[in-house]
Amino acid sequence: MIVPRREPEFSLNSIDGQKVWSKQERDLFFRKSGGENAVAMMDEWSRGRCGRITNIGALNDIARKMADDGIELTAENLFKYYFTGKLAKERDDDLHTLEYGSRKAREYLVHKYKCYPNQLRDNITVRAPKPQADIVKQMREMYAKIEAGDGLTLKAGQVTYEQIVNLYVNQLFDRTLVGLERELAAEKFLTEQLSEKGVTFTRAGKRTDVAEGVDYELQYRGRALLGIQVKGCAFAAHGAGNEAAIRLTAQQRAYKNRTGAPVQMLYIRGKDKDRMAVVNDRQVLGRVDYRIEKIDGDIERERENRSRYNTSRSGQQRNHQRTHQPQRQNRPQPTRNSYDER
Repeated sequence: MIVPRREPEFSLNSIDGQKVWSKQERDLFFRKSGGENAVAMMDEWSRGRCGRITNIGALNDIARKMADDGIELTAENLFKYYFTGKLAKERDDDLHTLEYGSRKAREYLVHKYKCYPNQLRDNITVRAPKPQADIVKQMREMYAKIEAGDGLTLKAGQVTYEQIVNLYVNQLFDRTLVGLERELAAEKFLTEQLSEKGVTFTRAGKRTDVAEGVDYELQYRGRALLGIQVKGCAFAAHGAGNEAAIRLTAQQRAYKNRTGAPVQMLYIRGKDKDRMAVVNDRQVLGRVDYRIEKIDGDIERERENRSRYNTSRSGQQRNHQRTHQPQRQNRPQPTRNSYDER
């Protein structure tokens, strides 16, 4: 496979011959004016698992790296960064090296991605931005599937290809940025509220995030305190009975079984970063305080049990030494005989 070395010709005004709406038009359609069709389209995306890393890359990580590069967090900038930015170029360069590079260069890739040589192509492409052709192919496949009557929630003729294109733009870029802004607001809240309690937090690894439904892991006195999952208020409004909530509950149960720490939902209100706020802050902080007391109590009981065990153990050793101390035996002294004198 020959990897093109040029930047793809792709603009946010038109994708695959279809008009891309403005952000205001997308927000209006998928929040209000789209009605049941918009809800069904988002359900089609969710139930079809279109947002998997293997399909679109680790978009949240890509957006974070864009922010680290000092680029303003807008849908237009993320669009350009996704298809023609540093990570896309790095992906193309590594694939080109894998295809045409020297043996030493390929060995460097093995060291860089920490995998076996036969896994290099998958590791290079799975988390990186996807090429333009891959995204367009996914759009066409979704539309063709719906028109053939094989949609999960949509029926043939219910949507247009232009709406599918804008669904992808909304999910890939608009919602990714909203999710990132929520996480940044959550990090600010956790930093301000937990530092005085002696609680630290770290971003969960990708496996923990995807497989166990946890965005942040809280630690206290070297022990797992809580897992935190950040969501918008709309997720709470849908209730615990919808498919996404049921799947998330099962994932978080696996996290508790592995670490012993429960998972607490943290809901963020607002779409604009300047107006975002934590809704259930009292519930979150109350859960943190409860878990701190529990861990303090567990550590104190363990210390008492250890002290009691050591005291009992030392007493048993003394009794054992006193009971089983060997008695002295009077050994007979050797006597001289006539043979020794000679």
